[in-house]
Amino acid sequence: MHPLRRLSFWAAVMLGALILLPTLWYYIGGDQALYAYVAWAWQVEGRPPFIGEIPGMYLAHYLVFSLFGAEPFSIRLADYLLQVLNLGLVAWFASRLEPRGRPALAGIISAILYATYYLGLNFGNTVFKDGFVLTPLLLACLILTMNSKRWFWLKACMVGLLLGAAFIFKQTYALAGAAFALLYLAREWRNKSSWGRIVGIEFMLFIFALIPLAWCLFEMRKWGQMTMFLEVYRDYMKQYYLTMGGGYLSSIKYFDYVAFQLFYRSQVLWLGMMFFILSQLDRQKWKEQAENQLKTVFGAMLLVCGLSVFIQAKGLEYHNIPLAGFAAILAGPAFAGIAGLFAEKA
Repeated sequence: MHPLRRLSFWAAVMLGALILLPTLWYYIGGDQALYAYVAWAWQVEGRPPFIGEIPGMYLAHYLVFSLFGAEPFSIRLADYLLQVLNLGLVAWFASRLEPRGRPALAGIISAILYATYYLGLNFGNTVFKDGFVLTPLLLACLILTMNSKRWFWLKACMVGLLLGAAFIFKQTYALAGAAFALLYLAREWRNKSSWGRIVGIEFMLFIFALIPLAWCLFEMRKWGQMTMFLEVYRDYMKQYYLTMGGGYLSSIKYFDYVAFQLFYRSQVLWLGMMFFILSQLDRQKWKEQAENQLKTVFGAMLLVCGLSVFIQAKGLEYHNIPLAGFAAILAGPAFAGIAGLFAEKA
């Protein structure tokens, strides 16, 4: 990496980390307290995790308490560090899109947009599954878009594990697994790989994506809770995704719902994302950039995150966190490009 680009990246990370500092003093809400209590009972008293859902979030809190101690501040500290990692990845990806030769500015703007968005969620909408889901998704995108061909099979296995981790946090992100399978298929097809290689990659992705879920089910079986878990989880998912969501969406128009989600908070972020998307609609530009892997990956992730919000259909702000992360990646280059246009005319 060029020294100036490296300096701008760390400047973006430090600025975003500074913006996020107040989150360390946010209160712990009701849902966060539930996660913490179950993790504490699991760690201290050896009780099984909450059997109503796959215990990804409880496992995360268990690890946090093991590292930093079973204190409320430990939860906020871990979330702060995780979001700094997220905004660092957001800034890195934004700089790689290089709008009009202004990668440094794009990364800084994207980091600021994501940090201010997350800060604005306040205590009631932070330390949720959706904020934790964004990290494995971004890391999977990072591995997928690495140009080096070394350790190819290992990287495919790592992507599978990361997608499996996203799934045990929130099951709607099984969509991400399907998206990555298609992205790998498209890349290997473009490279004219053999069918044996393509099938091998897809198989490794699938098997390693199952490992986190298999571990959770193994733990449930070890505690003798498997039958109860399957029954409760089935009923919980049926109520959560069909009864409540369907009732909510049936009472409002779909486009009104989308507009509310996008413009209720952080309008600049969503407008920046839209500016970037509109800038890619030029037919000649699209023809030249149709094989641009970064844009393809981020477009797929925006679709996955948007579908996740739609499926849940609760109107809860924290459901938008992964969508906001990928939107920030696109918004930074859009605003940097606009700044470049003004600079040229000045």
